[in-house]
Amino acid sequence: MKRFPASAIFRSLSAAAAILVVGCAPSSLEVNVRYLPQTDVQPIRGAESVQLAVTVDDVRSNKADVGTAATPLRTWEITTNENLADAVKGAVLIELQDRGFKIGEGSGKVAINLNGVDVERRRGWL
Repeated sequence: MKRFPASAIFRSLSAAAAILVVGCAPSSLEVNVRYLPQTDVQPIRGAESVQLAVTVDDVRSNKADVGTAATPLRTWEITTNENLADAVKGAVLIELQDRGFKIGEGSGKVAINLNGVDVERRRGWL
């Protein structure tokens, strides 16, 4: 009887499991949206005297659509149930405040029209 190295058996089983999982996987993936603030930011000189209002308008036709992810075997639609306009506004507010700006009606306004989203694609096992 011929013996196969454990690593060859593991690779074969992993490949078979990946095909099975990919074949049975749903056609869409739901994700949570999170923002990681920049670290070690420095206040901008004079920012403390500027007060900014921030608005974000999500003008995308499908508010749940975030993008697609693909492997050679399959493509998935990536969706979310979260309000992306709120997530973007929260991220902008954090970055402005970390740089010393005041938030509210006053000196200026930051108006954002969210018309598209791109996802970070990472390659892994699946």
